[in-house]
Amino acid sequence: MYSFATGWVMRVAYNLNTGAQLWIKNQTENPYSTVMAIPGANDGVYVEYTKETTTFSGYSTTTGQQVWGPTAPLQNPLGYYDQTSGVCAGGALYAWTFGGWIYKYNITTGSLIWSYTDGTAGENTPYGVNPFWIIGDYEATLAGGMLFAESGHCYGPPLFSGAKLYAINATTGKLVWSIINFDTGSCPAVVDGQLLTFNAYDNQIYSYGVGPTKTTVSAPSVGVSTTTPITISGMVTDISSGSQQQAVAANFPNGLPCVSDASMEQFMEAVYEQEPMPTNITGVPVTVYVLDSNNNYRSIGTTTTDASGFYSLNWTPDIKGNYTVTATFAGSPAYYGSSAQTAFYASAPAPTQAPTSTPLSGLATQNALEYIGVAIIIVIIIIGAVIALLVTRKRP
Repeated sequence: MYSFATGWVMRVAYNLNTGAQLWIKNQTENPYSTVMAIPGANDGVYVEYTKETTTFSGYSTTTGQQVWGPTAPLQNPLGYYDQTSGVCAGGALYAWTFGGWIYKYNITTGSLIWSYTDGTAGENTPYGVNPFWIIGDYEATLAGGMLFAESGHCYGPPLFSGAKLYAINATTGKLVWSIINFDTGSCPAVVDGQLLTFNAYDNQIYSYGVGPTKTTVSAPSVGVSTTTPITISGMVTDISSGSQQQAVAANFPNGLPCVSDASMEQFMEAVYEQEPMPTNITGVPVTVYVLDSNNNYRSIGTTTTDASGFYSLNWTPDIKGNYTVTATFAGSPAYYGSSAQTAFYASAPAPTQAPTSTPLSGLATQNALEYIGVAIIIVIIIIGAVIALLVTRKRP
């Protein structure tokens, strides 16, 4: 229902199965107000929005009687331009506004549960905020415990700058992720865990969801012993359909790396939307396990991939025998997990030999020593004889 009130509003309810009229009410309203019904109803309550006061009110679906409201005015008066920008589901009213806010109200009491804003936009927009789409009945989608809402405005030139797709936790109101996207007022479609939306910035259709991955692992195959450290290494890459596109495959010939949730937004914008590549990309954790010759399966460490998807881990085998190595990426909210295996044999270290003495060279032999001794004795005798002769000659 969309009514420019002239002092009263007629509200009528019909049975969806039979078309029979359930009730009709003529109610007095401000003659200068614009009243709009929010699509859907929940827990026996439907909601109306009054533009001039930027407030919501709840009415019984069985009697038409007002049960709560009006709520406090919205935080930004630009909400005056809002239309039927909301949905009733899961015991709550979710409303997104041209004033740059998203609200969640309790459907039976009208109390505010949470609110979210992307903050000020400065001079990036004429409005000082990033307004959420309010053209048409649905510009956001509630699915899988998330509210997917889109900012933007269709009037220009210049082209609206900075439009985004936001994924908001429907329970807490916290931002889970966002990405550049100018959907020009259409509603994101969600089916089988995939979100489909149009992006007018590059006129392409995008699909968002959990992506498949590929893990590789390698280890030395020769020269391994229980005294020498070895390096176990490999890659963790994104093998979703998008990574196989010509432009993406050309830019990442070694595979599109998997990145952390913290790096996801800027990295995906760089890969698919021609934005600058961030310089602070962080990777994903990889845990390395071994099955040794004693049939013990154990973790030997965890490492993290770099910006290219590469990882490595240094480890020294602790017993001899055959080893099977398994590298595992457990997965994340953005990726399915994957693993890979390799093998090597570790030998025992070579036995240490006892030291052997080396004969000294250049030393005299036994016979030579004997000859030297005899010669020394002869020299001593001669010297003694000479001295005796000299002493005898000196006598008078």
